[in-house]
Amino acid sequence: MTNDDLLIPMIQKINALERRLDEMESRDRAIGNMLKAIYDSNNNGIVDAAESVPWSGTSEGRPSTFPPSAHSHAGLAEAFSPKAVLTDSPLSSGNTDYYLPTYDLSGYSAVFVLLVGRWSTTGNFAQVRRYGSEDWYGVITGLSTSSNNSIHVLVPVVSNRIRVYCSAAMAVSYVHITGGVKAS
Repeated sequence: MTNDDLLIPMIQKINALERRLDEMESRDRAIGNMLKAIYDSNNNGIVDAAESVPWSGTSEGRPSTFPPSAHSHAGLAEAFSPKAVLTDSPLSSGNTDYYLPTYDLSGYSAVFVLLVGRWSTTGNFAQVRRYGSEDWYGVITGLSTSSNNSIHVLVPVVSNRIRVYCSAAMAVSYVHITGGVKAS
């Protein structure tokens, strides 16, 4: 037996193993196995093909120009530092209307109202209402005499106003506007 007789079968086995390895790598790619060596060759944690996508390579949800032209975000809710409409003061029974431009708030179709209160007797309630109507958007019932109770609710703005209704005078109350939806 010569060296060639031993070497040829060995080379054939190596070639067969290489073909088998190629088939396995090809199959792994086909079934979604994202091999780092193939998809992230520079090892930076970003798929190579996604590192620089040309503007023409994007389609969904993109503006027609980049950077986008001037546009409005009207109709989207925004939060801001709370505007104190009433702080640590009594609130009388019945309707109390708040004119929002007085508090540097205008141009909103709805605002988030935080109402906090406590009565001197139990069994009363308070509502945050749409101005000019009995429609209410949040209510506090069975208020405690010893601790504050609260609601935080989105209420429509009518004529730049909101309304708070109390079944009886509140001894301690807070009304804060914490955000809003700009009118379109």
